[in-house]
Amino acid sequence: MRAVVVVRGVVDERDVWPYASCSESDGERTTLSVTVHDSQELVGVISTLTALGLEVVSTRLVQRTGTAQHPEDEQDEAISSSENDDPAHLSDDSEEL
Repeated sequence: MRAVVVVRGVVDERDVWPYASCSESDGERTTLSVTVHDSQELVGVISTLTALGLEVVSTRLVQRTGTAQHPEDEQDEAISSSENDDPAHLSDDSEEL
């Protein structure tokens, strides 16, 4: 299971190894690519980030399709947690194809 987690702050990769790696950071926010076995392990990584004093801004699961062989073929799952989510539209986060 893969997820993209955005936190407010700068992350030392040694603190989240072997589960996460920094994808990008602008000094204010850091985007992490997280690889875990299941949702319980993902919650553990998020808890670790919180314990380090970082604010988790968003979490998005990324799932490979059954036939995907390349990273560009990955699709986002319809599970999202973000400070930018509009509370007026909480009913469905899924993308229409």
